[in-house]
Amino acid sequence: MSDNINILDILKMCLKWWWIIVITAVVGAGSMYTYSEYFADEIYVSKGSFYISSAEIDLEKITLSTLNANARFSETYIELAKSDSVLEQVRQKLINDGYNIASAGVLRSNLSFSVKNETEVLEVSASNRNPELAQAITNAVLDVAPQKIKEIVKAGEAAVVDKGKLPILPSYPNVMRNTALGLFMGVVIGCALAFLIEFFDLRIKPDNDLEQMYGIPVIGNIPEIRK
Repeated sequence: MSDNINILDILKMCLKWWWIIVITAVVGAGSMYTYSEYFADEIYVSKGSFYISSAEIDLEKITLSTLNANARFSETYIELAKSDSVLEQVRQKLINDGYNIASAGVLRSNLSFSVKNETEVLEVSASNRNPELAQAITNAVLDVAPQKIKEIVKAGEAAVVDKGKLPILPSYPNVMRNTALGLFMGVVIGCALAFLIEFFDLRIKPDNDLEQMYGIPVIGNIPEIRK
């Protein structure tokens, strides 16, 4: 293989070993589809949200600086919502509702919090293989966290905006996305294999290999004579 490789050479190499690329692409896509469809755990996500402000707001006197301050406080409220004191109370509520949650740490691993569009609204997402439990966790957090945070900061207002809904379809795995990723990785691996085959093949095959290596035109060649 010549040391100087350009895009055209790479395209020719891929076309030459197209069957390897097709095989690795099919294997990659098929493997990811099979894993996602039959082996990966289905995860359901239930989302809800609540509003909390750093102080009682008079709508007639509200200013941009007030909103910005509340948005900054939202990050603090997220940390409070993830604290053991809040989640332990959430866990107790779930246990009373008939759900077995081992610890606040286990509960925390099923939860995520985010600030919605840089506002004072916090979004709660609970994920679990059981869709009913995912919804129950979200709603338990919404029942406990706003008032618990208000008690801790000793100021502000808190209210639930959206309750958690029962998820009908799993959010994970995304079969189509994973299949496309497997296809892409298969193509990449196939191209890499084709390149390695060409790279370690030190035989000089076309005449232009000699011209590229030594800069001397080929005058003639001796054919192979088989007995």
